[in-house]
Amino acid sequence: MTSTVDDPTVHDPIEELRTTLEEQFQRHSDQLAHLTVCGRQPDRGGFDDDILQALIASSRQVVADTAQALRRMAEGSYGICERCATDIPPQRLEILPHARFCVPCQRKLTGCPAGSWPGCTGANAATTALNGGHRCVSHRPDTRSATGSSR
Repeated sequence: MTSTVDDPTVHDPIEELRTTLEEQFQRHSDQLAHLTVCGRQPDRGGFDDDILQALIASSRQVVADTAQALRRMAEGSYGICERCATDIPPQRLEILPHARFCVPCQRKLTGCPAGSWPGCTGANAATTALNGGHRCVSHRPDTRSATGSSR
């Protein structure tokens, strides 16, 4: 029997996610720096003030979320739901590497109905400015009727 430890064809999913998070952190840090420079220019780099502020807030949130995920990796708590302490499924982490909660707990925290986008956080300041506080389509004000139900 051969060991998979030294086999270069076997990939550690956590290391792959760490690489993804590190790349995401760098990309959004660079974007935040660029947007901050635009905000200091007289013409705001061609951005509308509200849009620029929303993009800056969104980049800050992604940088913070990603840094927290990398910290959880270093502490050994990455991939464990912060609410119920169960393992977050690998498929969810592949889609949303900075996820802090399993889907059921995320839905309980946000009131996100079953079948909505599992990454709905309701806490992102930029998404609050852009679509009423939620990332999932079912919570956007423009997709809800006057009675509050989805179209």
